[in-house]
Amino acid sequence: MIKSNKKKVILVIVVIIVILITIGIIIYQNNKKDKEKDNENNNLEQNIQTEIKDNNINNEEFVKMQEDGTKINTSNKLKENKEIDGLNITNINLQTKGNETILVANVENKTNEEKGDYEINIIAKDKEGKEIKKIGGYINLTKPGETTTLRIKTSFDFANTYDIEITK
Repeated sequence: MIKSNKKKVILVIVVIIVILITIGIIIYQNNKKDKEKDNENNNLEQNIQTEIKDNNINNEEFVKMQEDGTKINTSNKLKENKEIDGLNITNINLQTKGNETILVANVENKTNEEKGDYEINIIAKDKEGKEIKKIGGYINLTKPGETTTLRIKTSFDFANTYDIEITK
């Protein structure tokens, strides 16, 4: 009878071990499938984000899209120095984030008299020279040899501008 009880106990232990191993295999397989689904979803999301960025760049020749959604103008023509009334406009940067476009540039007075203290127009142009948008701005009074900052904000997105013209 002792041998019979030992056999039963061993059989029960073997059955329990087999059940535990089976449960472990099932859990492992389910986790593996979940990870594969997560990887597929992550890859799909990355592909969609890449496609969105590529579409933005393809549709906007002179724009580099940042990860935070900021559009940075990359046109070399736009960055060329401009001049108005003896004032040299340099370091021109144009970017759009959200609903706000900002144009920032240095204004250096190369004359021997005070210049500025007047309104200007920034005419944004496409590659063919056609006007995209005209935006008003203001140049501060600048003493001879002095450099000030031109900063213009607008809610119109003109980040894809090829060049700008500055007029009084």
